[in-house]
Amino acid sequence: MSDWVGVAAAVLIVLAAVSIPLLFYANADYLVDRFKKK
Repeated sequence: MSDWVGVAAAVLIVLAAVSIPLLFYANADYLVDRFKKK
């Protein structure tokens, strides 16, 4: 049981490490596009 908990924690950490920068860059690109249109 503890093995599954460790695997799940590792997967969540990897997903967070990958998704957070992607969301940040996506939001940054969106803001840049808005400022460029103005």
